[in-house]
Amino acid sequence: MKYMTLRSDIFSMFWPVYALDGKSKGYVDFEYRGVSLTITSSEFGRATVKDKEVIIYCLSHLMAAQNMKIEINRKVLFCRYDFLKATNRGTSGKDYKILDNALKRLKSTRFTTDVTISDIKIPEDTSMIEEFRKVQINESIYWEVTLPEWLFSMVEDTKVLKLDDGYFNLKPFERRLYEVCKKCCGRKPSYAFPIDNMKKRIGVKLTKSQFKRRLTHCRELLGLRILFDDKDVLIFNLTAGGITLFEAKANELGIELNEDEVEI
Repeated sequence: MKYMTLRSDIFSMFWPVYALDGKSKGYVDFEYRGVSLTITSSEFGRATVKDKEVIIYCLSHLMAAQNMKIEINRKVLFCRYDFLKATNRGTSGKDYKILDNALKRLKSTRFTTDVTISDIKIPEDTSMIEEFRKVQINESIYWEVTLPEWLFSMVEDTKVLKLDDGYFNLKPFERRLYEVCKKCCGRKPSYAFPIDNMKKRIGVKLTKSQFKRRLTHCRELLGLRILFDDKDVLIFNLTAGGITLFEAKANELGIELNEDEVEI
């Protein structure tokens, strides 16, 4: 996918729709400032951050086509092999099976929320994939994925954000941290986000001290720099001029930076 910009819907960047791993079962309730989100998994388990690669792949294709003035619709057809190569996965029989199971989880993981993205209302009891089916073209097997109306509307209204090309190289915790920080900071040079809320956004059941220890290993993150104090996660956007602010705050917190961390 080197020729195409990676894209994510802003809804799942800011809200903990996806589990970090396959261990999450049952349902999850999340509430913030009067807005709620309830996620229910199925016998296939809850959709994970790794499964989200399918959604990113579909949205990236749709946005690329839309930018080229090509008519798009909710159905996205993609070759399984091309997907596995683009997302840095293997191409063994096991990898194809993992992709098949990811589609099952994306369709069967249901959520209900009163979140509204601009004028786009997310309906009750929805999922990230409405339907999917296998299609054989010559010797290759393709998946045809049908996105729900609300998710397709985000593409049409460009309610999607660009992800760094290195996104697929990140581990699940790093991906969620990057997504939330990217959504919050946007084009601002810096942004402070409450650390307790950040922990919930990422979707981890850690104590505050455990969470801080995880953050110490994520100070440099795809064009963003991350620090924290007792109250906030501090985000610095290097492309928006945040490097000077990052260095000043690190000095204030008594953190010694290496050469790589102060380079743009």
